Amino acid sequence: MFNNKLKGSLTTAFALALAFGYSTSSFATFDVMDQDVEGGYYGNGVTRPFKNATEGTESLSAEDQAFLSSVQRTRITERWYLRVLVGRPRVKLNKINNNSSYPLDSLQVALPNFTDNLYQIGFAGGKVWENWGVEMEALFAKRLKYYSNPMFTTLPGAASAELTSYALLFNVQYIIPHFISLYPRRLQLHLDAGTGIALNTTNTTSYDATGGPVESASARQTPIAGMLGMGGRYQIVPSLLFDMTYRFVSWGKTKYGPVAGLQFQSNELTSTGLFVGLTYQI
Repeated sequence: MFNNKLKGSLTTAFALALAFGYSTSSFATFDVMDQDVEGGYYGNGVTRPFKNATEGTESLSAEDQAFLSSVQRTRITERWYLRVLVGRPRVKLNKINNNSSYPLDSLQVALPNFTDNLYQIGFAGGKVWENWGVEMEALFAKRLKYYSNPMFTTLPGAASAELTSYALLFNVQYIIPHFISLYPRRLQLHLDAGTGIALNTTNTTSYDATGGPVESASARQTPIAGMLGMGGRYQIVPSLLFDMTYRFVSWGKTKYGPVAGLQFQSNELTSTGLFVGLTYQI
């Protein structure tokens, strides 16, 4: 009987203790850690690592680096490049003078000016950054064929000359800024200027009154060359741009002969026209 009373007392004490535990007040808190705290969270996003990455205090992951590299490859500026331009400008051989010795220097040239449309091709390499670019360009022109019959206004006889021209130019470009987004970011409008040296080689032949050749002679000259131009290029794909440029090139002076005691010189050889091409960004 004593055991039954003891068991009843223990059961009552346990029930009272359980009831007292359930009736005790409970408190819960929910704190959001500040984003400046190391390892802080904001909702489900880990802000501290992201902040470190954007501020450069932590290195980016390989995936992030690959993404940034792909974005960089789409940029037009701050790139090395190779370019080819092809055109068929108007070539002018101006002011052909008789530079012969006395008394042949008094003869007047019958055709002092000559023009033709000739193909030209230019290969260039350089670098562009922001609003400026520099490059070296090798420019080649198709052979110019000159023929005059008569050669002089007062004498019978004819003359012909074949002129081959090359130039090595150092060019500077100014890229017009994108004012108020007036044109697409992939489009570059530019102004060009260049200077360098030309190599003009001639092969001249004189003919008698019957059309028979009398004498032939070759000559070469290396005058200062210059270039002015303006144009635009559009980025087709990240590494390839389409070019269209209108340019003026001065090839300098050219000399001919002497043939049959005669010596000639042109004070100016120029070309003016439209060029198209492609630019490959490295």
